[in-house]
Amino acid sequence: MLLNEFDRAIADYSKALEIDSGQPDPHNNRGVAETEKGDFNAAIRDFSEAIKLKPAYSLAYYNRARALAIQGNAAAALTDLNTSIGIDPSFAKAYLIRELVRLASANREQASTDFETALKLDPTLRESLVKCLARICRTEP
Repeated sequence: MLLNEFDRAIADYSKALEIDSGQPDPHNNRGVAETEKGDFNAAIRDFSEAIKLKPAYSLAYYNRARALAIQGNAAAALTDLNTSIGIDPSFAKAYLIRELVRLASANREQASTDFETALKLDPTLRESLVKCLARICRTEP
């Protein structure tokens, strides 16, 4: 998506929320667009509102954790990832992001367990990781 497409998505979700602000999905989805645009504070506010409206919303906890991790708030990100996994223990991507946050926090043993769990739940993540690492390695000097 181009930046302009994120702006349009944010505007569309904002219109939906004007009609019915009590639905968690538009808050979550607008937060995803805000995250992609780099507006992490707005994204965190939207994810938090989605969670307030639907406390067992695993995806909103996961998305808020991603934004918090990007901001460098590993402790809060881990709390949200633990909550997301507690709600939905089959959510492979939550284990994967938790693994990355734990690696960044030098918690290699628990990170390894998360990585194994993520791949067990969704073997296709291995291919995604290989592609991601290949892109990272190509951009390194």
